[in-house]
Amino acid sequence: MKKHAYLIMAHTQPELLKKLLHMLDDERNDIYLHIDSKAKDYPIEKAAAVLKKSKCIFTERTDVKWGSYSQINCEMVLLKEATKTEHAYYHLLSGMDLPIKSQDEIFAFFEKYDGLEFVDEDLPEISEAALSRVRYTHKFYGKAGSVGDILGALSAKGQKLLGIDKTKKYGHIIFQKGRNWFSITHGLAKLVVEKEGWIRDIFGQSLCGDELFLQTVARNSVFAEKICNPNTMGSVPDTRYIDWERGSNNNPYVFREHDYEELKKSSALFARKFDLNVDKKIVEKL
Repeated sequence: MKKHAYLIMAHTQPELLKKLLHMLDDERNDIYLHIDSKAKDYPIEKAAAVLKKSKCIFTERTDVKWGSYSQINCEMVLLKEATKTEHAYYHLLSGMDLPIKSQDEIFAFFEKYDGLEFVDEDLPEISEAALSRVRYTHKFYGKAGSVGDILGALSAKGQKLLGIDKTKKYGHIIFQKGRNWFSITHGLAKLVVEKEGWIRDIFGQSLCGDELFLQTVARNSVFAEKICNPNTMGSVPDTRYIDWERGSNNNPYVFREHDYEELKKSSALFARKFDLNVDKKIVEKL
């Protein structure tokens, strides 16, 4: 089986990134690492020095802002670099994720389900709230702090009152939303890269478009019938373990030491999220 590519977006806690890289270190894996350009003093080489078996490629560093196209652009930077070499699967992780299965178990999983696209979707269809992220032009989010957020909300309300709907020009497209973390094949990864202009045209001024663009590309492609997610996979285990029920402020729960057995019993391959400032013992224990 071909190598796997891990696409990692990190911006903080280099010691946690070192743990992640150590757990991914395997001759069957290539690591593609993006460090947010705002993290000026991030010890990139020091963090990557833990890798003894995997090849590590540092991508162009970009400024990633919540809610803006910069998040999609970051993923595109990683995908464009990684797809220069054909890999069996491409896994998007954050620097605050960790695998909870061994590399042998992870490879066995993807050999068993080879060809499936692990792309999360909010089924049966996208909600009106999610669709509004692309229906209206969102120019202000991620700019000027809270003032930009206020202006963004007012702008969206104004566009709604005026009956503006940018999705009408793309009437044939099935829009879809889900979490942005994925595990996809080379075929779908290449398609996403090839459609970069199309993606920028539709999602360039969207809000949190990183949770829509890949789902939308996949759903409107030959790969649609291969999409496998918690809503459609049946007996196929979810690849990610993310606890939203215990989370707060629209953030997932941060795992603690007492969650160790729960994590190890999970059928998922990766978990998020972890934070050394909240509980470093669980990170050390894994």
